[in-house]
Amino acid sequence: MYFITVLKYLFQVSLLYSSVSIWETSYFHFTTFQTLISYFLLHYFCSISVCYSLLSCGEN
Repeated sequence: MYFITVLKYLFQVSLLYSSVSIWETSYFHFTTFQTLISYFLLHYFCSISVCYSLLSCGEN
């Protein structure tokens, strides 16, 4: 169970890091409006993922 929790945590960190890098690269390729939308969507998705992983960790 502990190993699965560590894997989930590492996955969340890598997901957050990739979303930040996607936002930074898209800043140069898209308009500001599209960049803001993509940033908020990624931030929302990452927040839900982190909350879900925390709830899953609490159950274990």
